[in-house]
Amino acid sequence: MVTYHIIYEDDRILAVNKPPHLSHHDDQSEHGIISLLRQQRPDGRLYGVHRLDRVTSGVLLLAKDSSTASALMRKFSKREVVKYYVAISHKKAKKKQGWVRGEMAKSRRGSYKLIPEKQSSSDCKEYAVSRYFTAGLGNLDLSSSL
Repeated sequence: MVTYHIIYEDDRILAVNKPPHLSHHDDQSEHGIISLLRQQRPDGRLYGVHRLDRVTSGVLLLAKDSSTASALMRKFSKREVVKYYVAISHKKAKKKQGWVRGEMAKSRRGSYKLIPEKQSSSDCKEYAVSRYFTAGLGNLDLSSSL
């Protein structure tokens, strides 16, 4: 049984904490989080406005009607939504910060990849900007929690 928690809900949107190793959409072996959530709704309607990869956990925002979905998808595509990604490691790390910036090119199965600056061309329409910070948690023994 898949466990997820509703973080926020109102008349127009639903925010859930998607667990790792759960697909966004159905695949051959199991239902995705969208189908699981739709099964619990009286009208069965929910619209995905962005995705999280199968292995990624985090907050997934869904719309309850098509007009809200369109408005939110427009905001995501115009990069008016600020997203934060957090990765936790048990290894000690030096504190660093910086930026990853670059053009994106289409990759396999509709995804995008960051391309090296020397390979960029004028036909690239997507651009990625990510800021990162690192801070070590120390050498934690996580074996008992796995």
